[in-house]
Amino acid sequence: MLMPWRLIASWGRFINHVAREFPGVVAGIRQAPLKRRSDAKKKLFRGGHRSKDVEDLKDIARATIEFDTLEALLAAREFIKTKRSFKDLDHTALKDRYTPVRAGGLGPTDQGYQDIKFFLLMKLDGGRRHIVELQLNLVGALMAKDVGHPFYDVVRLGGTGWDPRLPNSDILIPSDVAQKIGSKLLHACHECIHRSVEPEKARIVKSMVKRKFFRPVYARYADGRPMFDDNRNRNRVVDRYEPRVGSVRLTFTTPADVEMGLALSEVSCAAYSYYNAYSRQYRYRTANNIHDWW
Repeated sequence: MLMPWRLIASWGRFINHVAREFPGVVAGIRQAPLKRRSDAKKKLFRGGHRSKDVEDLKDIARATIEFDTLEALLAAREFIKTKRSFKDLDHTALKDRYTPVRAGGLGPTDQGYQDIKFFLLMKLDGGRRHIVELQLNLVGALMAKDVGHPFYDVVRLGGTGWDPRLPNSDILIPSDVAQKIGSKLLHACHECIHRSVEPEKARIVKSMVKRKFFRPVYARYADGRPMFDDNRNRNRVVDRYEPRVGSVRLTFTTPADVEMGLALSEVSCAAYSYYNAYSRQYRYRTANNIHDWW
């Protein structure tokens, strides 16, 4: 049985231990909430049968340490490699996208995203153990991820080598994913338009997001009559948009659909390039949230 308070305490001490080794170059810490019991159960019984024990789930607890410089990021990677929490697992417990493939790493994604991901073994009282996930990254890469990743989350559902110009390129977004990603996509489109990052392509994607992921709720007068913005054309006034319930299917059968599909990939790549360049203009000297939790 998972004992979350003990895991959080042990996990928090480890994160602080790493952060204290690099004063002045850690820009912050992002900690995700513990994985919900329902999500953990789905992962345990993926494929209809139990495939692993709770102790072997690799993302019960997750966190990211943000670094100001690449030098500090790589130094932290080597520091964590010396720790028992890493050594108790094997070399597959490290996924390094800052190291090119030719040097033994994974290299960046097609969109340009990079991170360093560790899986670490946290030993608790009573002989219990849990594997947790710790990511190391630069501030700029995380800024890029916030904007560029929602587009990529859709594209990757199309599978390896997805291309909207090819036959049978439809993308089915499950209902649980669609509920989470709609608002993120809308925010990402607004950011790209505001910062002139492929704004025309971002507008194309925004139009699709509003149509596919949200439904309009039309304004009415107090007596229940619908509002129109023009009595001549009878266009109903939209009061707000609400997320649609259920899965979302993106089809690419018309030239306009294909243009939208290509825009998804292009905006994602452009966002990563923009924010990586943008972040180099700044330097973060102190973290604003280290040591606040424990």
